[in-house]
Amino acid sequence: MQKSSFQVKWKSPSNIALIKYWGKHGHQLPANASLSMTLSDSVSVTEVLFSPLNSDSGPVVNFTFEGKQSEAFQQRIEKYLTYLAEQEMPFLKKYHLAIQSHNTFPHSSGIASSAAFMSSLALCLCSVEEQLFEGIGYAFYERASYIARLGSGSAARSIYGGYVSWGRTMHVRRSSDEYATPINKIVHSTFLNYADTIIVVSDTPKAISSSEGHRLMENHPFHLARYRQANLHHEEILRCLLCDDRKRFAEIVENEALQLHALLMTSNPSWILMEPDTLFIIQQVRKFRQHTDIPLCFTLDAGPNVHLLYSIEESVPIRQFIDESIRPFISSSARFIFDKLGSGPEQIFFHKFE
Repeated sequence: MQKSSFQVKWKSPSNIALIKYWGKHGHQLPANASLSMTLSDSVSVTEVLFSPLNSDSGPVVNFTFEGKQSEAFQQRIEKYLTYLAEQEMPFLKKYHLAIQSHNTFPHSSGIASSAAFMSSLALCLCSVEEQLFEGIGYAFYERASYIARLGSGSAARSIYGGYVSWGRTMHVRRSSDEYATPINKIVHSTFLNYADTIIVVSDTPKAISSSEGHRLMENHPFHLARYRQANLHHEEILRCLLCDDRKRFAEIVENEALQLHALLMTSNPSWILMEPDTLFIIQQVRKFRQHTDIPLCFTLDAGPNVHLLYSIEESVPIRQFIDESIRPFISSSARFIFDKLGSGPEQIFFHKFE
């Protein structure tokens, strides 16, 4: 293998899970099938400079996020890349990696930062792997999804645009627990024109990490029932996306969000992550839907912030609803991020230096 240097840069989006991934086994394998909507403007941009080492003592890593060093992130990335060097990508042992990353969205804003960053990093790694080993036999994006999953489960879904399924299921062709699968070819055109308005109720870092939440599921009294329900919801939401059933889509998406928080509230230890403004927004969404018959719906991640999902064609009445029925009645520090369904990652540049 030639000792070349590489400079590669990718931007990769976050995604919001509609069918939640909450519980895992093995090495980052999901306990149930999940399904997500990839965002458009909420992206991580990651640039990696690969410089050859004089020995196979690597990977050696330097990481900065938005121009600052972070010991916690540095350790996580070192652990991840060391694992890849031992198990998946031995060429990393020959390189020093200088990694710079930044987000287009505020950190701790209810947008999955780890999914966006880990997917962008995985795409950088796979770009160099593809260059070094031509004809390696991997489908590039499938390989990138697999590698991203090893760093963050939800990152496997951010490799693709639109609607993405992850987890083995008989209802999605070529589905796997090891990588995600895009499903846009079966999705009705209505859902390909969807918006996501994120209401940042609080930008305080999450009280519990996703990794801790997954561990709590191992001994949760309802874990088996949850996995069965999630897989049933996954099957049913596929039908909604195919048949343009927006009413049932909204019911499933909201139930999934509330189940996630119910699991957190009934775990040991117990966590209550919603805040009064979260509950107020949920109630207002339900009133709006009842009065207008517009199938606006909400979802939540493991935190207090709310995602509002709706057709872009209904933006005018929904923006009016947000401005008149939500914005004046919640904390003045709340932020509103207007995003939409996105087309997936994009390589910004790739350079090879001999």
